[in-house]
Amino acid sequence: MNAVGTNALGEADVARFRELVLRSSGMELSEVRRSELERAVRRTVDRAAMSGPSELYEHLSAGESTVDLEAFVAELTIGETYFFRHKAQFEALEREILPDLIAHRSRERRLRVWSAGCATGEEPYSLAILLDRVLPDRPSWNVMILGTDINRRSLERAQRGSYRPWSFRGVDPAIEARYFTRSGNDYRIRPEISEMVTFAYLNLVEDAYPTLATNTQSMDLILCRNVLIYFGQRTINRVLGRLYGSLCENGWLVSGPADASAEGYERFDVRALSNAIVYRRGPRTAPAPPAAPPGPAPVRAATTPGAPPAPTRTPRAAVGGSPELLEAVGLWKAGRAEEATHRLVALDAAEPTNPWPAYAVGKICANERRLGEALSWADRALAKDGMFGPGHYLRGLVLGESGDLRGATDAIRRCVFLDPDFVVGQYALAGFFARLAETDRAIKAIENVIRGVGQLEREEPVPEGDGLTAGRLLELAAVQRGLLLHEERDAEDDEPAHA
Repeated sequence: MNAVGTNALGEADVARFRELVLRSSGMELSEVRRSELERAVRRTVDRAAMSGPSELYEHLSAGESTVDLEAFVAELTIGETYFFRHKAQFEALEREILPDLIAHRSRERRLRVWSAGCATGEEPYSLAILLDRVLPDRPSWNVMILGTDINRRSLERAQRGSYRPWSFRGVDPAIEARYFTRSGNDYRIRPEISEMVTFAYLNLVEDAYPTLATNTQSMDLILCRNVLIYFGQRTINRVLGRLYGSLCENGWLVSGPADASAEGYERFDVRALSNAIVYRRGPRTAPAPPAAPPGPAPVRAATTPGAPPAPTRTPRAAVGGSPELLEAVGLWKAGRAEEATHRLVALDAAEPTNPWPAYAVGKICANERRLGEALSWADRALAKDGMFGPGHYLRGLVLGESGDLRGATDAIRRCVFLDPDFVVGQYALAGFFARLAETDRAIKAIENVIRGVGQLEREEPVPEGDGLTAGRLLELAAVQRGLLLHEERDAEDDEPAHA
């Protein structure tokens, strides 16, 4: 281990590490946080067995591993959390926000929740417990709670779902007894609660969202608490804009009590509920796109999972981007969904054998949670070309969102069979296998992502990745593989206890 003196930071070191952190994460480190920065540098240098701060800076600033840089930034955040933290906000959730969402979703019986900056998992598990309590028929609902963070070690702890008594300070002992199994001082979350929660690696400052590829679209509720306090105002505005776009119509945002500020929240409706300030997205201004026109009979999933007909060719996900199509998709990305949809519908009618326009309309519908329309457009694309890989991919995403995880995996397996290089399909497949608790299959799928992305240039956009580059997807996949392996080891450790 290096001597402390070797790792001492001079004024120039402090300045350049501050600039690096600001540039990469939006986090502003004032002079009062200098000691935290110095400790983070020393810990990272010692853990990586580097010669000193200069070597660490050169490594982090080289841009070869965004994950390493984000791990360093995570050292500067406070991972302090516990179950049902900020009582007033959870009272607002229990008494007003969740009942409102449940009433709005009572027909489709589906809820999507995102804990953005989930740390070690207490927050998303608190939400899962709360939903179990307020939904008397909860098993009949399709509940998806996504927890994301940039701290890999925190995500591993969250995935494990095992906590010490310190995480339960102020929590009703009845909750511990009902939702956890105890072994000594370890409390493990029960499977019926953990199955509602999925964890993923995501950087709120750097990564593109909302996207179908990262499952961050059309959220009913987002908790982003005690995260924005680390950012400067420009970064706060950018993150809030993306979170706003990630919410469905009338979706709710709960930020931390210390995060509240008038600037950046202008687009939200501000509500004071149960002594807590929360935010709501109002109705979308653009009218809904037209329904899919009549077309040939839709393509249905094969009756034998994993055994689609042998293709005579391999469609490529990157093919099909005519100038007219790309221009229409660009309009959608610019927020002009209605205009984009009308152009795509016209292209679909004018090109009876081209599946891409129908697929693009389906993506717009899926992103706006109009799942019935999205499925119809996916089927229309497949009716034009049954071996169109992206159509099966979209169909799988929609089925998964509808709660049909088996149908989703079958559809996306068909996609990657037809186009083995369609890496976002492999990435989605890994996620569905993980939700089905088929960890070994999820690991194989994520390893296919790593192999496939390794053949691309680092800065090359991944086909249908909604802005993901090959390098970034490789990093996301590597972290996800680590979480899956961690989960597999935990399952092996627990197996004798359940025998």
